[in-house]
Amino acid sequence: MKENRFQFLNIIAHLADRLKTLQKRLSRKKKGSKRWLKAVIAVAKQHKKVADQRKDFHFKTANEL
Repeated sequence: MKENRFQFLNIIAHLADRLKTLQKRLSRKKKGSKRWLKAVIAVAKQHKKVADQRKDFHFKTANEL
């Protein structure tokens, strides 16, 4: 169980770094442009990945108990 927690934390840290990069890229785009829209979609996808990973971890942890 402990090893799963550490593995989860590593995954979340990696996803958070990626999210940080995408948000920084988004902030540099001109609002309303096509590239801005693409960046918004990329940030939204990354947020979903983080949420799905957290949800998956909680379900798996609950099932172990």
